[in-house]
Amino acid sequence: MGNENDSTQETFEKIIKFKKEVINPIFPNAQFKKAEWGNLMINVPLNSFNSKLDYRKLLENTNYEYKGNGKYIHYTTLIGLKLILESGFLRMSQFGNLSDEKELIYAASVFKDNPLFKFDPEKLENLKKNIFCLSLCKSNKATKHNHLMWEAYGDKGK
Repeated sequence: MGNENDSTQETFEKIIKFKKEVINPIFPNAQFKKAEWGNLMINVPLNSFNSKLDYRKLLENTNYEYKGNGKYIHYTTLIGLKLILESGFLRMSQFGNLSDEKELIYAASVFKDNPLFKFDPEKLENLKKNIFCLSLCKSNKATKHNHLMWEAYGDKGK
């Protein structure tokens, strides 16, 4: 019976280590909002862990905190809009699935001074598979009436 408890403790320690070493260097305020553990029966080792990060204060006091009062537009398809409304969340897209091939290069330039994000053009394809983004534009008269944006990213204005 000691082995099951040791295994459960090891799993828990790995999760805490992952949060501390991978998530917290980027998001120091990150906390698990809700956690679900598989096999919570007595003397049965954990076999799964599912959690979400609490979004409140996640970006506070980081390089990614937005302190302005501007609004943004997210161009999407009708199917994308339906999924957003059903889930209540904007989804991030894998860079490899974006229609704009230059988007990753632009995004990488935003992080050029951040030592955690080193951009290597030779590893572009691998990056496209492992980096995700949320595409937004500042909401102003120019972007609201930009026919190219509606055509390319807003499913031809639908």
